[in-house]
This record gives sequence, structure tokens and C-alpha cells, in this order.
Amino acid sequence: MSGITERRKNADLKFRQMMQDRRDYIDWWRQLSDMYAPNRGRFSVDELPRKRALRFNSRARQIPDDFAAGMKSGLTSPSRPWFTLTLYDTGLAELESVKAWLTEIQDIMQGTMLRTNLYDQLFDVYKEEGIFGTAALLIEEDDDDIFRAQALTIGSYAIGVDKRGRVNKFCRQFKRTLTQLANEFGESSLPEELRHRLKENRDNSSYELRNLIQPSDEYRQNDGVTGKFKFISYWWLAGYNEPEFLRVGGYHEFPVMCPRWRIINDDLYGREQPGDTGFDDAKTLQDLELDERSAIKKGVRPPVAMPESLTQGILRDEPGGVTVYNPMGDGVPAITPLYQVQFDHKSVAAKRLEITEHLEEIFYVNMFKM
Repeated sequence: MSGITERRKNADLKFRQMMQDRRDYIDWWRQLSDMYAPNRGRFSVDELPRKRALRFNSRARQIPDDFAAGMKSGLTSPSRPWFTLTLYDTGLAELESVKAWLTEIQDIMQGTMLRTNLYDQLFDVYKEEGIFGTAALLIEEDDDDIFRAQALTIGSYAIGVDKRGRVNKFCRQFKRTLTQLANEFGESSLPEELRHRLKENRDNSSYELRNLIQPSDEYRQNDGVTGKFKFISYWWLAGYNEPEFLRVGGYHEFPVMCPRWRIINDDLYGREQPGDTGFDDAKTLQDLELDERSAIKKGVRPPVAMPESLTQGILRDEPGGVTVYNPMGDGVPAITPLYQVQFDHKSVAAKRLEITEHLEEIFYVNMFKM
């Protein structure tokens, strides 16, 4: 790539590596999405929101919502205080003036959270973690609401960790139109070719935008000098070497909360989450529902055997329908079921209830209802 800078080359390399590190999870995430939440998951930059997967029993889709609601209510309820501020210095924390100050700050924080979209986005975070084992919540400063939160769906991002296994790198990719790019980064930041297209208003295409957030080498080399960002953020357009970046920014704290259900050895992404554990139960629930619906349909409109003489005209089998035929023998030709459907609906209903209750236990819904 001619003209590419070393800094851009390193950003591209890190981006590709992080995206590659998640490749073994993609197929399983797709299956989980199809089973529990067909509208969630973006597994390529060009992927559009998918049509709803055909599911015959909706309970498997409702249970993750119950799980998310229970987690939100139990851990981060907007209707009551769910955290308390204190100090490491226990002696100082016992002073009345310090207690009063901490209480005031705590009230300000809780009030601010209520004014933002945090609690709406936390629901999505809990749901994604319960289904996929990993979730991501981007929190950035906002001029109007102090901060804004954005829950990102699985597959649309990749993460990296430090030597202690803590998430400290994050990247994502998505498409934006020229107008959106100009509004976000300024027309002067775009490549010259795209600036001409924007002025001529003749381009309805979307362009791949990439973002990488990682620890700042400059911050480490200067031992955390005040004013330096601890994490650096790069924005650039895929396929364009100039400008080097649309924007280079930074954060004093890592801006992405990435809860992971359970980490096994060196796994980057969460495993053994409720969606994983309950997948076979959810699939069996769909299979039972499909079998029962098929049995009901065959009982109402069974496959039949009929004389050849009735195939010469139009068979009207709707209520009150009249079929005209040429008799070719004695008697009225009979149409009989090809076989009798013997289906134990009661046993299937009991099994379906048992599996549903087990799936609710896996997602801790029974505990949240206590």
C-alpha cells in the first residue's frame, strides 16, 4: 500500500488481528442468534438486519428478555440506589463531612444516569451477555446529557485483552454514507475524491468506517503524564490511505464496558452462558412445537386416497363444495385418509412445559420471579 504511514499500518494490522481472533466464535453466535434473537448479531460489515427466523414456539425468544429484565432490576434498578460511594481510607470515610460529600456525589450520579439512556442500553447488554456470553457498552461524553451509552450487538465488534485478561482493546466496523461522514468528521477530513463526490451530490454509496481503541504508547512512554490520553482512538476509511485518519482522539479511561459470562483459559469471549447451556432445550422446544402443529394439520386436513375417477375434474373439498364427476362403477367414490394420525397431545404438552421450565431455570428466570 503506497503512501501508507507506519501508524496507519499498525492500526490496520491490529484491526485485522482482532477480527481474526474471533473467527472461531462466529458460527456459534449465528446459531444462538437464530434460536433466541434473530434481529441481533451483525457478522459482516455489509450484513443487513435479517428477516425473522422461523420459530414455532416464541417462549425461547421471550425467556432472554425475562433474564435481561431480572438482571437489570436486580443489579442496576433505576428505581432504587444500587451503588454506594466510599473511600479506601476507612478512617476518613467515617468522618461526617466526608459521608455527606459522598452522599451528595452519589445523588448527582444517580440523577444523571436517570436522565441519560443508560438504563435502556443496559437491558440490551444483559440480553446479549445472556445469549452470546459477551456484550459491549460504549459510553462517551455528551454535551447535552453529560454522557451517552450505546449497546453494540455481537459480531459488530472485536475485543483484545491485557496480560491480566482485562479487556483493553476494542475495534468495530460499519458503513456510513458520505453525508453521514461529513457530518461526523467534517468535509475537510474526507479524502479529496469523496469531497468532490459530496459537492456534486451524486454518490449514494456507503463506505466502510473503522474504529480502533487501544492503550496509548505515548502515555506509557511518558509514564502517564497529565494531559496525555491513556487510550487512543483511531478512525479511518477502509481502502483509503489518505488522509491517514479521519480523526485521532483519546480517553482517560477505557470507554467500553465488556462483560463476559465465563472465561475459560485464554478465551477472549465468554462461554457457558445461559444461551449456550440451554440451546439443546430451546431446539427441542421448537421441534416439539413443529411436530404438534404438523399433527394437528394432518388431523384436520389429512393426506387422502381417492379413486382415479375424481382426478378428471375439479375436486372441491371446502364446506358446501360440490364436485362433479363421471361415475365409472357402482356407488359413490370414497375419499379416505391415507392413514390415521395418532398423536399424544397431552404427553407432548407436559414435555413442552417441562422443557420450558428447565430453560427458565437455566436463564435464572425462576429466581428473578421469587
